[in-house]
Amino acid sequence: TPWQYLQHRRKRTRAVILFLSVKPSRQSEGLCRAMLQRLGVDLSRSGYTHVGGTWVSDENPASLKQIERFASRRLHRLHLFGKQLAR
Repeated sequence: TPWQYLQHRRKRTRAVILFLSVKPSRQSEGLCRAMLQRLGVDLSRSGYTHVGGTWVSDENPASLKQIERFASRRLHRLHLFGKQLAR
């Protein structure tokens, strides 16, 4: 109901970043750092106290380093598995 939605909006404190990306040709220009900085400021102004994110591949050390510069910590690792199936 609209009332419950408004109640939720007042009590929210945690946001989740689902996807953050920079076009490969524009990487190493500081754009990701600027986006994270702006996002943090805007979320804080909106009343959020925590932010989380979806996974970053262990094989992407540049992105992991960028997230750690944002004063974040890793909560867990992700393991993806695959298997070739016989026909």
